[in-house]
Amino acid sequence: MGNKNKLKISIVTPNYNYGKYISQTIESVLEQNYPNFEHIIIDDGSTDNSLEIIKKYVEKYPDQIKLIQQGNSGQTPAINRGLKEVTGEIVGWINSDDLFMPDAFNLIAKKFREDDKIDIVFGNVDVVDLNNRFIYKIRHLKYDYYFATFYGYSKVLTSNAVFWRKKIQDEVGIMNDSLKVNMDGEYFSRLLNGRIIVHINKSLACFRQQLVSIAGKNDHSWRQKVDDEIDYEIKKSIEYFRKEKKMGSIKINALKIYSKTKRIFLKTIFFHYQLRFIEKLFYRLKK
Repeated sequence: MGNKNKLKISIVTPNYNYGKYISQTIESVLEQNYPNFEHIIIDDGSTDNSLEIIKKYVEKYPDQIKLIQQGNSGQTPAINRGLKEVTGEIVGWINSDDLFMPDAFNLIAKKFREDDKIDIVFGNVDVVDLNNRFIYKIRHLKYDYYFATFYGYSKVLTSNAVFWRKKIQDEVGIMNDSLKVNMDGEYFSRLLNGRIIVHINKSLACFRQQLVSIAGKNDHSWRQKVDDEIDYEIKKSIEYFRKEKKMGSIKINALKIYSKTKRIFLKTIFFHYQLRFIEKLFYRLKK
């Protein structure tokens, strides 16, 4: 099948001083065995060897790897810069210390080709340590609008394993530049609203568990920002829900309890909690 018959996938990667890992991220894209893609990397004023590494890939793969340089502005402006440049029909983003799983692009493209009404595809994520050793799997359930509304979209899906059609990004716009931490959760609260969403019950990406992110390391108020931005997202989602469904507080609170209870029940009968405990235990025993 030629490239013209393959949906083009655009991947955005913001990078700031992750020269230690950026080559692994790029290689995980190149090794997808999927010919029609572009990888847009936005370097946000790195002071390490990141640019030297990225430029080597740009020289080798000029039609697929694209580098945008800017002064240090933060992760959200960097992601937004990349989102403005994408040319593919399908869009996703991955951080510069994370990885895509083999064959992830073929899996998601197949889902989008099966039904042109599908707007968003998301999957599970493997959590790995600094040495790429598996710790545990983040297993998601099918998309649950109510739980996402009441408890946050970051609890329902994981950003590295979410792919959407460019046409809905054109409708919704890009991320909120004022958000530093929960920019993805707030964005998904807008992007997924009223869409047709499909869950692939396989790991599509790896998330590298850092002790402290670079952003968090340089900001002593990081934990408070996390709480504040998640609270902002949830309040906004509930307010929209209240207007859309025309529900009072009693019904909303009852639905909130129901959605939480339902999620715990499903994760229990599908052994999500049990498997995560076992996987973490095996990781600790192997260390």
